[in-house]
Amino acid sequence: MIKDLGAMFDSTTVEGLDAALVTSRMHYPLIYNIAYPGGAVNYEMTTDDVKRRQGKDGLLIGTNHFISPGWSLPASEYREAIKGSKERYGNLKNLAERNKGKIDASIMMDVPQDKGGATPQDKNIYQFVAVPTDLKIWVKAMTYSDWTEVNLKPLFHK
Repeated sequence: MIKDLGAMFDSTTVEGLDAALVTSRMHYPLIYNIAYPGGAVNYEMTTDDVKRRQGKDGLLIGTNHFISPGWSLPASEYREAIKGSKERYGNLKNLAERNKGKIDASIMMDVPQDKGGATPQDKNIYQFVAVPTDLKIWVKAMTYSDWTEVNLKPLFHK
């Protein structure tokens, strides 16, 4: 993970970061969601492969399970564990479709899973909502902080 974080800090372009991530080999499965003013990309990484999934129509949804086509089905002992993640993904997709053309960061925040959103009430740790064109991200760490806006513009010089 340190190597991949280094690639993120050392890459001066999205193309350079993409090249570094698609050639990475992890010691465990990991998912990166990368957002930039021109779009968003999801990298689903295992010890022997990386699959890249591009956002569609200005939207990328990422939850806690691999979605890219071509992955084998998870082992049966893990299927129940990702069931909630699949439901959250579907909820976010439906929420985005219902609000197409008028989505802003606040629409995607704090919609409980049982009301068609992605926020599980019992085991959520943190959430992110990004608006790449504005170079802003909002972070919420459950039981630690409410939604906090992070302006990324000072971190990017170009």
